[in-house]
Amino acid sequence: MIRSPRTILSCSFLLSALTALASSSASAQSNINLRLMPLGDSITAGLQSSTGNGYRGPLATALAGQVGTLDFVGSRIDGTMADPDDEGHSGYKIGDIASLTTGALNTYKPNIVTLDAGINDLGQNYAISTAPTRLASLIDQVLTAEPDATVLVAQLVINGDPTLESERVTFNNALPAIVQARANAGKHVYLVDMSALTTADLSGTLHPNDTGYQLMANAWDAAIQQVIAKGWITDPIAGSATRPTGAVYSGIAGKCLDNFGGSSTAGTKADLSDCSTNAAQQWNLNNGSVAVNGLCLDINGGGTTNGTQVDLWHCTGAPNQVWTVQNGTLFNPASGRCLDDPGYNATNGTQLDIWDCGGGINQQWRVPSEGSVVSGVSGECLDSFGGSIANGNKVDIYGCNSTAAQQWKVTNNTLTFDGKCLDVVGYGTANGTLVDVWTCSGNSNQVWTPVNGTLVNPASGKCLDVPAANATQGTQLDISDCSGGANQRWTLPPM
Repeated sequence: MIRSPRTILSCSFLLSALTALASSSASAQSNINLRLMPLGDSITAGLQSSTGNGYRGPLATALAGQVGTLDFVGSRIDGTMADPDDEGHSGYKIGDIASLTTGALNTYKPNIVTLDAGINDLGQNYAISTAPTRLASLIDQVLTAEPDATVLVAQLVINGDPTLESERVTFNNALPAIVQARANAGKHVYLVDMSALTTADLSGTLHPNDTGYQLMANAWDAAIQQVIAKGWITDPIAGSATRPTGAVYSGIAGKCLDNFGGSSTAGTKADLSDCSTNAAQQWNLNNGSVAVNGLCLDINGGGTTNGTQVDLWHCTGAPNQVWTVQNGTLFNPASGRCLDDPGYNATNGTQLDIWDCGGGINQQWRVPSEGSVVSGVSGECLDSFGGSIANGNKVDIYGCNSTAAQQWKVTNNTLTFDGKCLDVVGYGTANGTLVDVWTCSGNSNQVWTPVNGTLVNPASGKCLDVPAANATQGTQLDISDCSGGANQRWTLPPM
């Protein structure tokens, strides 16, 4: 068809306008920060994908450059990706997922949840006719716990079993009305169509293969762009995403809190073992929970009596999984007792229990933490000068102000600020050697051990020091012979 010049001009103008709008939209999207909780079953965990990342890996790739920051959150660690956190629990039905959801949301406070649940209800022939109603209740549970969150609800992917496939179609057909009813009520709930997958995209009859997980990621990505465009996503709640992670050191020298065998099986004993950098000793501490490998430190059976053993269990937020730091102990308020190494037993594999708090070294635990490190020099805090993370930036003392420049993570005998480590300049060991921040290397000049209120660098045998107790703001710190003076005393942040 021949177009008139006016028509061509109009189309050209419209194309320019749309291009500008798309550019503006992309720019706006790049400012959105996502704290995303993948919530569901084994498909969420990434079972049968070659990397264990499932849809989360390709979704992270797709979102790179489209959003400001992306932080996957959850109590589990699955896959090889840089940020492998999720809440995907193999074999879990909708009700099982619901039992841990509120605790997980309270801990991680996501602003977006990717929910994929229901296939195990169908596969286990569990009250199939009411499965959509249970999913609706789970959606409501998420919105009650995190009313500002956006919930993306997946329709179940195709199934290779003919019976299950028929039930899946019926289940999926119920979801649009469930989601729409909540959207009509002003809730940020969005349905995600997973019909792009075919049986060729499965590994077996249930789980996607890598191609299938890529297709799932594409669907999640498209949905995320839609809800961003709707203006549904607000920045995550401040102060809730950072999860100090690292070893929990026992008062018994050289021993650490351990996940026996590095198992992810509920009921695995929590034990004492030689300290290492293994994943079995990398504990996440969040709002009272102490978690490793997707499981939480748990008092068996909710017991409260002396000698009740401590194991690892699915994170529920229940009282028997709540621990507070009190005078160097891990205290469980529900029982009124402390995490305890029975009989001061230093044998690797000794299962821990709870006992009346006595303050002995068998009940002393040094946990990873984050926050201000307060000097014994009145009113001053450990500070990265000017908030800079440039290698070589001086570490000084400055009036305590809770700014980002004074937020230190204390983990695995290191102190880090925004990814950089507290560092003795040039591996020096002499009195007066200055201290700065530097790229973390794990080298001996970046190791700091809390000893009687001081921070000792074992390689030099010297303490982190405010030279001559100089309280002038901006005074660069150094190392010096340990004297125990106020200028060498540091109060680490609480859990």
